[in-house]
Amino acid sequence: MGDIHLILVVQKATGLGCKSTLRSKPNGYVTINWVLGSRPQEHRTQVVKSTTSPLWEESFRLFSQSMDSTITFEMFDKGFGSSHSYGTVQKTVMPMTPRLIDISFPLGDAILSIRVEKEDTDSALSDTLADAQRATRDFAKAPNQTKVTTSAYTSLGGVVDSLSKLMEIADSAAQIHPYINVAWKTVSSVYKVVKNQLDRDEAICDLLETMAILYGFTVPLEVMRRDHTELDSTLVDVIKQILQQTIECSLFVQEYSGKGFAGRSIKHTFSTTDERVRTFKAAFISLGNSLDMGLSVQNALVSIRIASDVQDLALRSKLNPAEMEWTGRPTCHPRTRLDMLRTITEWIIDPKAKSRVLWITGLAGAGKSTLATTVANMYAENGRLGAFVFFDRDVKERSDPTNFLRTLAYELSRCDVRIAKGIKGAVDMNSRIAQMQLDAQFKDLVRMPLFQAASDTAEGQSLADEGPVVIVIDSLDECGNESTRKQLLKILAKETAKLPKIVRVIITSRSEPDIVGAFSKESHIKHHELEVLPHDGDISVYIQSQFKEIEEKNYFDEGWPAPDKLRRLVSRAGGLFIWASTACRYIDCYDPDAALEDLLQGEGFHEGLDDLYSKALRGAGDWKSPKFKDEFQSIVGTISVAKNPITTETIDKFLKTKVPSKRLLSRFASVIHQADNEPVRILHKSFSEFISSLARCVEPMYFINVSDHEHRAAVNCIAQMEVMFKRPRLFTPGAILKLDYDEAVTYSCSYWIHHVIAVEDGSDRTKLALTVYDFMKVHTLHWLEATSILKTSRSTPSILEQLYQWAMDVGMDDMTSLAYDAYRFATFFAETIAEHPALITQVALPFVPLESKLYQLFHDHRELPTVMGGYQQKWSPSLRVFPILDTSVICVSFSPDMTKVVSTGARFDDDAPINGDENNCVRCWDVATGTEAMPSVELEYTSIAQFSSDGAQVWVATGQGSVYVLDAGTGDRLSTLIWNQWLKKPEHSPDVSRSPSPSLRSWRSSDAGSNLGSAPRSRAPSRPPSSMHHTMSLDTGIPQSHGLEQSEANAETSDSDSAQSSPRATSLPMDPTDPGDVASDLNVEGGFTRAAFSNDGKWVIFGDDSGELYVIDREARKQTYDTLDDCSRLEWREVVRMFPSIVFSPDNEVFAAGAGDGKIHIWRTESGEKFLELEGHTKEIILLAFSPEGDKLYSASEDGNVRTWDPVYGDAVGSVTIDIRGITKFQPMAFSPDGRMASTSTDGTIQIWDASTGEEVGPVLQGHFNAVSSMTFSQDGSKLVSGAFKNNIQTWDVSGKDELTRFSRHDRPPHKVIFSPSGLIVRSSRPNETKFWSSVTGRELKMDPYDMSATFIKDIAEDDENDEELASKIKEYKEKYSDAPDTLVTSSGDIVTLVDSLPDSELSGLEKEWQAAIEGSNPRDLTWKYTDSRIVYHHPKTIIDDDDDGVVKYETDGQEIWRLPLEFRHRSNDIRPNFITFGIWNGRVFVMHLPQKLVTRNATV
Repeated sequence: MGDIHLILVVQKATGLGCKSTLRSKPNGYVTINWVLGSRPQEHRTQVVKSTTSPLWEESFRLFSQSMDSTITFEMFDKGFGSSHSYGTVQKTVMPMTPRLIDISFPLGDAILSIRVEKEDTDSALSDTLADAQRATRDFAKAPNQTKVTTSAYTSLGGVVDSLSKLMEIADSAAQIHPYINVAWKTVSSVYKVVKNQLDRDEAICDLLETMAILYGFTVPLEVMRRDHTELDSTLVDVIKQILQQTIECSLFVQEYSGKGFAGRSIKHTFSTTDERVRTFKAAFISLGNSLDMGLSVQNALVSIRIASDVQDLALRSKLNPAEMEWTGRPTCHPRTRLDMLRTITEWIIDPKAKSRVLWITGLAGAGKSTLATTVANMYAENGRLGAFVFFDRDVKERSDPTNFLRTLAYELSRCDVRIAKGIKGAVDMNSRIAQMQLDAQFKDLVRMPLFQAASDTAEGQSLADEGPVVIVIDSLDECGNESTRKQLLKILAKETAKLPKIVRVIITSRSEPDIVGAFSKESHIKHHELEVLPHDGDISVYIQSQFKEIEEKNYFDEGWPAPDKLRRLVSRAGGLFIWASTACRYIDCYDPDAALEDLLQGEGFHEGLDDLYSKALRGAGDWKSPKFKDEFQSIVGTISVAKNPITTETIDKFLKTKVPSKRLLSRFASVIHQADNEPVRILHKSFSEFISSLARCVEPMYFINVSDHEHRAAVNCIAQMEVMFKRPRLFTPGAILKLDYDEAVTYSCSYWIHHVIAVEDGSDRTKLALTVYDFMKVHTLHWLEATSILKTSRSTPSILEQLYQWAMDVGMDDMTSLAYDAYRFATFFAETIAEHPALITQVALPFVPLESKLYQLFHDHRELPTVMGGYQQKWSPSLRVFPILDTSVICVSFSPDMTKVVSTGARFDDDAPINGDENNCVRCWDVATGTEAMPSVELEYTSIAQFSSDGAQVWVATGQGSVYVLDAGTGDRLSTLIWNQWLKKPEHSPDVSRSPSPSLRSWRSSDAGSNLGSAPRSRAPSRPPSSMHHTMSLDTGIPQSHGLEQSEANAETSDSDSAQSSPRATSLPMDPTDPGDVASDLNVEGGFTRAAFSNDGKWVIFGDDSGELYVIDREARKQTYDTLDDCSRLEWREVVRMFPSIVFSPDNEVFAAGAGDGKIHIWRTESGEKFLELEGHTKEIILLAFSPEGDKLYSASEDGNVRTWDPVYGDAVGSVTIDIRGITKFQPMAFSPDGRMASTSTDGTIQIWDASTGEEVGPVLQGHFNAVSSMTFSQDGSKLVSGAFKNNIQTWDVSGKDELTRFSRHDRPPHKVIFSPSGLIVRSSRPNETKFWSSVTGRELKMDPYDMSATFIKDIAEDDENDEELASKIKEYKEKYSDAPDTLVTSSGDIVTLVDSLPDSELSGLEKEWQAAIEGSNPRDLTWKYTDSRIVYHHPKTIIDDDDDGVVKYETDGQEIWRLPLEFRHRSNDIRPNFITFGIWNGRVFVMHLPQKLVTRNATV
């Protein structure tokens, strides 16, 4: 049989059903499939919408070569996603003779009517062959090369139209209003930007057509609105996800087009792009199916962002963030704030927006926090919320500025795994970053991780290709106070401009003056003020929705209340959402009508808030009842002053009420939130402000006197702790701690002092001080143990200092003394206290001064370890020792506010001298905590550094002539200037024959008024700085000048301590946001030995040993005039540090420089004109300083001569010579603002002198064991900071006039200490020095005569073959003094006598007991022994740990019994049963007694 040619006409269908829950009628179409040869063929009708009886009348030509060929018919209902089939029916060609055919489908009642006609073979042949050829070509094409019928631009336009319609018809699903709003704004923006750019991209066109088809659901939705049909919750959820998916797809299209945040098309950038297109399309199809079937969404939102599993990465424990749980925070009503949400969306998705920060302000109660929470929720749902951090002044951890950046970093780490890796890397590299200054935290924990995530990586897609990331910061005005949030405001104002382009930051706050001052002038911060209008439409919508619920709850008639009353209530709200929400809660009571009428009385709206609160309080209970008023005062007062919200259970514990507090609180639901197991909180801060102001609340019964309630809260906290501490816990060193305090005790331990210091003069502070003293004299150490358990001990020094100040104000001496002791104890032993609570009493307390109240109240020698004779009698002036073990300090300086210390120095190896090749660095320290405040910055050479006048910058000048400006918080380089950039090139030789300057005068202290004979020469440098060789001591690295010469034996280094981990060292060109000053590849050996900055930082002067001074205008980046000379040093001497013999006047108008011949030269800064020479010193000037007023100039030289000058006229105001006899290498180091001078010597001791009298004034500062290299007074003169070579940095209290007492010590750490045979004497030695000490009193025993070889007779060898006479004498002495084994004999055989440093003193009764105990201890008791650097107590089960330093432990199992405080570094030791003698790194030697019960008790634990 020949070929068969037919015409098939699809006419119509009947009986089509619709399974969609949203559409009432189907969208029908038919597909026809058959096989031509081996190739499948398909025809498809058009889609006829919204009818059960579609009519097509479409004709199709069929061509077959076999009667047995089958034709497959399938009919569909085109849904919003996939098509729903009515089934398939197959027919063979043979029976299909020309006729009418009805085809029934198996699913439902659908019947398809077709007509078959026979086609003329000849006339159709050519057409048929053409069709076949065309089909063959189409089939050979790739499957994805299909014909596109709708352009991308048209599809986007259709979606915009559909969203516009949806905003009008979605009243029945108000909760999707915000999402419609955001989706419309997003799609509209992309529609405008993309235009026709993507119309040839078939994949994108197909995706957008799928999205546009899905939006056909708006048609049946409009019908449902007309029919007043409510959408069920499932369909609402589906529509909501469609809108969210639309937003994400639109942002993807924006990036795909190259018009997005990445600034380039991601079409060909990543291999996953095509797959992402297909995934988006599949998501829309799936959502369409959910719409049709009325099923909830089963699939997750498809985002342009990479889906990744963000793990905890152990960051929570390292960052210790504040808890950010916003489940219970209110959000905007779905139909309110739509305009504001549209504005926010437009700003967020605009890649060209110049502003990175949107700052939203408004009155209290305007709805800022509600708006912030709504935005955070919306962007969290689509995976674009980077972080939501909100401040709350009622929650201390959420109001503390120091918690903010750690919390922000933690929240960001939860947003994206790439950000999390960057943050984890920063924490791993610098374990102290979470304790450092906020600037450093922002850089390392926020800015750099975001930049790393947004940078191109070899691993895959970067964050920059995925659209915006939103950070929301709410209630900034509730962050601390103006003083404590100052640094944070600076960061938010300045540093946010450096964030990646994709990051959008939203900040809400009141318009506080300091916030306005910080933000208003920043171009990258966009400000938006929330308007408060008396007839705000959003307020009306909100109140109507709330009234609808009240109406239904109370079975009121529809339309309650009357429209007029509604309008009046809206007017009363005055645009304040807090008023509206509080009013609705107030009306939602037993009698809503009466409550509504009550609120409608009165006028105005700002005053109306107070009126509203008054009405809410008045209607809450029986104010005539004294009991009710008392309960209100006690319960609400407690809530008002709580530093952290507490539960009703804790309130009940504090107040010891018989009736649960929740009963009363339930009456105040309109203003106070309380629920089971949740902290009680006042709903809005305006209510706290209302009840704490008698002027506002008027009625005394409503008034909460904050100071009185702070007093009560303090007493309640103390009572809770006293109950807890009645049974003190016994701690074993190293034991795992169990946190078993309840909320009341935890709160009390954390905040009792905060309550105490908040009590003002109006309350009975004396009575409270007595209560506090009674508590502290029993439980101070118990409380410190609790803070150690709670991990809050590091914050105790600052709060104890405030308690000490409060006690001084009150005027109670005992309380003041004990608070001071506690403050000093918590400060100095901060590391030990934080380590473990067991160390507080057993380890730290024995080292407290004997005369302190703390020691006298809590130390019991029968129970606790004892330092024989006491470690110190009074508190040392040393406030804190900074843990710097790997850097030899060159320069130290305070910040203006004394909160930071900057230091420079060279990193060193213990066994190597400093030779100039070390990595020099700048480090910054937090004075309060002792931790580093910024990452260290590596430099090329020895340098000086100082803070700018505002403390925001660090200015650095190096020995190679480089000048750096660093950010004091982050260490970022702000500018760089190297010597060959500023150096002035010589133009011509100066005319040395010119006449003298008439304004130049020379002054001598004995010859005032003589004129200088000739003008100075002003010339170009005789040699470039590169030829200046800066020499150092190659044997020790200790400077061989300015009184700091030391032998190798005296240059002490740590050969046992490993350097503590320090924050990541940051080389200067690290920051991708750095402007990047270009420096030449200069190789300079160095040569500048002194430098100085002007007070405003504009000028910097370098000086070298030849006397040449180079004055540089740092802002102009050039040397201002020719090099100045005449300030040569007396001789070339090897130095390490740069010394302070150049100084600017306070107004920067002049500067002075000292010379080697003892002269002082003064020049005018602007012109370089020398106008004074001051003569009087005979030795080199090495220290100069102006008084704060600029009317005096102080000078000092190495011979002890200190002079005071009038820097205007050159008069010698005063001259004194300090008696430096007995001071090894006297070295003046610093002048204080009030005219005191600090000096040092080779042993590291610091002395303070009155520059006007030459008398020493207290206190003597002993603590360094190497020569002090630098020191600086604070601006108020009360503090001193010092740093030493290969030693630490210390801060000192120099405000008092303490006695000029010294404690005996070695100048360097003793290498060896040993007990005498009786144990009553300790011998300590180091090269070239030997000392003896009383084991009982701890006092030094002076040798008479002194001989460093003296030792105990039993340790002297008898068989000296080289000196038979000496050997015989020794043998004779041993027989003679056999009953006196402590006898001392020198190497020459002479007897040495020991004399007590207090010869007339007698042993006390306790000291006699100690003496007997020492003599009774058996040194042959092998259960005690000395091994290497450890002391080991034997016990029947054990091993030894070689890593511990200064630890007493059991040898068998390594259990710790006792150890030295972590603040001390152990150098040497010897041991007798229960007695240990230590030599430590600060040169001290002492004997420690460990009571046997301590050893026995720990042995049995």
